[in-house]
Amino acid sequence: MTLSDEALTALEEARARVRAQFEQARKRSEDAARMAGDVRTATAAFPGREVRVIATSGGRVAYGEADLAGARAVAATS
Repeated sequence: MTLSDEALTALEEARARVRAQFEQARKRSEDAARMAGDVRTATAAFPGREVRVIATSGGRVAYGEADLAGARAVAATS
């Protein structure tokens, strides 16, 4: 195998890796778009409910509340 053949083989292998990476990225993008369509909002809260947040699939906070009395009670017992 000549240097030219080795260079062409390496180039084709690199192209195949790039194509595979592109296909993986495309599939992940499609999956993310589908999941974003499936998930409208997500809610997170501490066990004592002193803080609660609802966010959209894009990450925008749609609603948030804080129970300061509850947070003070948790802090006082910690």
